[in-house]
Amino acid sequence: MKNLFAGAAKLIKRKDVEKDKAYNNNVDQEKVNRNIEAAEERLAEPGLTMCQRQEYQKALDGLKKYKKY
Repeated sequence: MKNLFAGAAKLIKRKDVEKDKAYNNNVDQEKVNRNIEAAEERLAEPGLTMCQRQEYQKALDGLKKYKKY
């Protein structure tokens, strides 16, 4: 029974990885770059609260994983 669950988990994980790769290939890099610049500019603003700063940093980290170098 454990092998059945382990096999199902591997199959689901593999499908998720394939979906992520397909999505990464279709992302518009110009939009990603613009959004990264905007997030960096907002992080540089002096009047942000800690929560705002964390949200912008989280968005920036998420965007960087879609950027192709």
